[in-house]
Amino acid sequence: MWLTIFHASFRKMKSSPNVALLIGWATGKKVGILEISAIILVLASIAMLQIGRQRAVRQVEQSVAATAKP
Repeated sequence: MWLTIFHASFRKMKSSPNVALLIGWATGKKVGILEISAIILVLASIAMLQIGRQRAVRQVEQSVAATAKP
């Protein structure tokens, strides 16, 4: 499930700030606790959005299945 969430986040490019921070870190720029906290917050918010979307889809599917049964 987590792989799906993070794959979706990178696919939709919502984590561009995280990628920029990681590139900066890879090139030798200093990354402090503030930057690490920002990365964690962005990834957590993306995960929460994905989980909410999956739950909403599941609820709609269940309600459609319940109304389709005679």
